[in-house]
Amino acid sequence: SISVNCNGTRVAILSDAEASDSYNKRPNTKLYVYNADTHGITGHEFGPARYPAKVVWDQEEPKLLCVQTAKVHGYHAPSKSQKGGENNDDEVQQILSVEEDPSAPHQSD
Repeated sequence: SISVNCNGTRVAILSDAEASDSYNKRPNTKLYVYNADTHGITGHEFGPARYPAKVVWDQEEPKLLCVQTAKVHGYHAPSKSQKGGENNDDEVQQILSVEEDPSAPHQSD
């Protein structure tokens, strides 16, 4: 899915990744943001245990992006005990300030 910010300068992209058997899709643990001003794409990694499930741009500040994450189905964290009774399947993981990093590598058309 895609989501465009309030002034049309950035696009958040949620995608699926191809599973190893090539017949199934799994959620991609990366969120991609296209910047129309620079024609660059940056990736934000949430994995390996979480993936971005939903994104919402701020309606006034074009660089603020709220990301809801979910657990990757079947992922088992290395022996950390979960707090009793909590449901950690969905959570608001981060609010990103999507700034252009001049040192970051960019992909372009």
